[in-house]
Amino acid sequence: MMPRMVTVSAILRENPFIHRLGIELVALEDDLCVGKMPLRNDDLNHIGVLHGGVSYTLADIVTGALAHAHANGQAVTTTGGEIHYLKGIGGIQEVYCRARTIKKGRTLSVYEARITDETGERLFAQGTFTYFILDQKI
Repeated sequence: MMPRMVTVSAILRENPFIHRLGIELVALEDDLCVGKMPLRNDDLNHIGVLHGGVSYTLADIVTGALAHAHANGQAVTTTGGEIHYLKGIGGIQEVYCRARTIKKGRTLSVYEARITDETGERLFAQGTFTYFILDQKI
């Protein structure tokens, strides 16, 4: 595992909320981060598909991991996020988020999130998230 992925993964593991959702990173490259999360009954809505808030959270966490990897040890915080739900998520064991860099800036960075199945072929949701790079080391 690359040192940067070890560092970012350790930060995620220390967060009780992320741990409770079962989100983990499976890949981290220069401009790509992939995370996965198990689909559990507790995360489904009243019609039996993954609750939209859970999908949004997965996208926020995985894009945030990529933002952190770009921030050279500085803390980052989400300034905004938008997601479009394209189809309900159900009937699979795990859901994946693939985050890619749109713009890496000195103080603001923007990332695309794609919520998919394991293969990446079934697109369930797509979003854009913006992060502010804080003047604070973590």
